[in-house]
Amino acid sequence: MKSPEQVVVTRTGNRVNTVYIRRVKTMNVPFKFHTVQKATNEKALLDSRATENFVNEEVWSRLNIGRFKLPWPLTVHNINRTKNRTGKIEFYCWLKVHYQGWMTHIKFYLTSLGGDDFILGYPFLYTFNPIVDWQAAKLPGGAIRVETARYSRAERLVDRYQKEAQQQAGKLA
Repeated sequence: MKSPEQVVVTRTGNRVNTVYIRRVKTMNVPFKFHTVQKATNEKALLDSRATENFVNEEVWSRLNIGRFKLPWPLTVHNINRTKNRTGKIEFYCWLKVHYQGWMTHIKFYLTSLGGDDFILGYPFLYTFNPIVDWQAAKLPGGAIRVETARYSRAERLVDRYQKEAQQQAGKLA
């Protein structure tokens, strides 16, 4: 049996210019995704060897998520060591991820993921340090919720306007 190959990420100065998408030690995780317009049921590939978190460009477009341009493009490689068909990654987005009572902003790179919508890679695993039941393919720590930054702001505005409307209605009665 061949030993697993090591992943080498090349660095130039302090910047990383290559990221990898792998399919070893993976499982699918369902989660709820909230935007200002809607809430959808999504799924992510939980991948302990992916060096970053990713969102499929088609899903990004469908969910109408904002994005930012990277200062320099990143080369992305698939599991079979071929370059990703999208070529270089030029954009990323920040999403709020909730898990086990914690919330944090996590960067997701936009690229083509084939049949996957999201990949939760090492940054997710490092941040939340979840207990993973790899044999049962489950995260026993509870549900994951992901939302856009605008969703939280819109939710606060709706709450504020509802309270104001209730107060006005109480004054009219």
